[in-house]
Amino acid sequence: MRYALIGDSQGQGVFPHLRRLLEAAGHTVSLSLAVPGKPPSWWEKSATLPGQIASARPDVVVFLLAGNNTDFDPASYGRSAATLVGWARSAGAQTVYWLSPAAAVREPFATNHNRTAALEPTVLAPLGVRWMDMRPLTSSGHRDDGVHFTSAAYQAWASRLAPMLTQPTGLLPSLLPQPSATGTSTPAWVWWTLPAGVAALSLLLVRIVRRRREG
Repeated sequence: MRYALIGDSQGQGVFPHLRRLLEAAGHTVSLSLAVPGKPPSWWEKSATLPGQIASARPDVVVFLLAGNNTDFDPASYGRSAATLVGWARSAGAQTVYWLSPAAAVREPFATNHNRTAALEPTVLAPLGVRWMDMRPLTSSGHRDDGVHFTSAAYQAWASRLAPMLTQPTGLLPSLLPQPSATGTSTPAWVWWTLPAGVAALSLLLVRIVRRRREG
């Protein structure tokens, strides 16, 4: 599969690790683009991004670019998202992932990230996008700014995320917390342990394949 990765400063941190894991699993990353500080409304006005996505000819597009969002109006946020998703579809992408902002531990970023994550599922559902909540995967490892992460934390994030982006539809649940029979949300640790286990299995399979080839 051919992947296009499009993001903000969090993409700068996690995309290099994610690219390595995707390529180790036999995929191609034909576009990896990260511009710090730019929310979806900025990307929507990009004169170059449509051509960059088209040139990449991706099967899968991953958007991680709402960390700086301050637009909480469903209509306008939805227009920005629809424009970007439309460019991905026009380029031939069959699958589009939209990743929520990561967890933040400093204001106003924590509130903005949570408000954006609360907005996105409803806005993105009509677009046929696979939305994933990144906050359970990024609850620790912050740098001093309370927003970005250490290199080790970005690597851990990528190791949990990569298997989710390569599994067949329906094999893994979305990282959107699901209500239980009692009306409460699934604990965050559930969403940590499942992807972590899948990530470990994926890496083990890659190593087995490599050893067979070397043998």
